[in-house]
Amino acid sequence: AAEQMRAHASRAEHARLMALMTGLFVPPALQSVAFVLRVEREHLVRDTLVQLAQAMTSDPGELKKPLLVQFVGEPGQDEGGLRKEFFQLAAAELLAPSLGVFRELPDSRLLWFSGAELSALVPGVSVSLEELTGVLLGLAAYNGVLLPVELAPVLWKLLQGGEPALEDLDAAMPSTARSLRQLLAYEGDVEADMGLTFEVVTPGEEDRGARARMHALLPDGGERPVTNANRRQFVDLYVRYLLAGSVAHQLDAFFRGFLRIVGGATLSLCRPDEVELLLKGNPELGDFGELERVTQYAGGYTADSAPVRWFWQVAHALPETLKKRLLFFATGSDRVPLRGLSALRFIIQRVALTDAHLPVAHTCFNLLDLPPYSSKQVLQAQLLKALENVTG
Repeated sequence: AAEQMRAHASRAEHARLMALMTGLFVPPALQSVAFVLRVEREHLVRDTLVQLAQAMTSDPGELKKPLLVQFVGEPGQDEGGLRKEFFQLAAAELLAPSLGVFRELPDSRLLWFSGAELSALVPGVSVSLEELTGVLLGLAAYNGVLLPVELAPVLWKLLQGGEPALEDLDAAMPSTARSLRQLLAYEGDVEADMGLTFEVVTPGEEDRGARARMHALLPDGGERPVTNANRRQFVDLYVRYLLAGSVAHQLDAFFRGFLRIVGGATLSLCRPDEVELLLKGNPELGDFGELERVTQYAGGYTADSAPVRWFWQVAHALPETLKKRLLFFATGSDRVPLRGLSALRFIIQRVALTDAHLPVAHTCFNLLDLPPYSSKQVLQAQLLKALENVTG
């Protein structure tokens, strides 16, 4: 009976996916200029995986077109807001430790690969979740969507063929890095006092005691003691194992996906931190006036409307911390695209509300509903009140 239920569920899921793909009508004019994803919210990752795998197999060039997203059963044309919402939802689901691809490092709270076997979500689809995550983050960067992903920065160094070093471990696993530095600085007899060998516990198994799986950093590592003379070699090998060797299969799959989208000569010219900025954005605001210059207005507002002029006077007078909070309130991110604030699409819209109402932000659309306040003082008070509970 259980086997019949599983078979029935599998057939039902197959039928749903076929209906999804069959129902994906893209107007001919759009086919030539955009890559369209059609997804159900309840099956977001699975639907994305199936369609990306199909594109990677049949026509990889499709992925280099601007992305448009359709949520099944929901009206609306994607003018950037649906795409941004899709990336935020999909990234949150794929990066969640509960999915098993990533784990949260306890000291730094950064995400790193779990070391688990490559994860396949859909039978018959060869693309792993690791590769899908790489493709998705690459697509976000390619389409100019910033994502607040807290991955260990060494990832981008490894992407460009760099070797992990102790300095990289400082950011990812600071407690382990401190212990290794203490080992290097120890003035006593390392072999006699510490009893270490070139065999270490597999990451994630630290709490299993005697049942923990072990890994030899060198052949017969369990028989090779760590001494004052070879401790530098031990540290280097251990760091490489922690940050690369132990998760090599996941790294390879992630890089394969990411490089399908963001590869080539341009990437080779970037420093690792610049690749991270491409995805996450710049923490430095730069010239806030750039945002005013590119802002569009709706609902009857123009750049000369009194509430608009008051808004910018108040915004420009804010300290840096509150400007970042305002940016986060309005766009969902307090970071700036690599090309600066002028690369943002920001809209201020008039709404038929009164002085008693706060401004309202629609972060998926970078849209701010601004009531026609009666004075600059009222606008300032209501805007600051709206920012009080914003964290970014």
